[in-house]
Amino acid sequence: MDEIVGHLAPEDPVPARGKALGLFELMAESWQLSRVVFDSKLADEVLENALT
Repeated sequence: MDEIVGHLAPEDPVPARGKALGLFELMAESWQLSRVVFDSKLADEVLENALT
């Protein structure tokens, strides 16, 4: 997490930590959602949108 924070705002890491945690949570949720849908095309779409 500290590495991500360092890239977001090395000069002010405290507020950037919350943003980094939020981004990580979004990535994790996208991965989980893609695994529970039954349509493989939709799963691919979820992952593709998470990357953009």
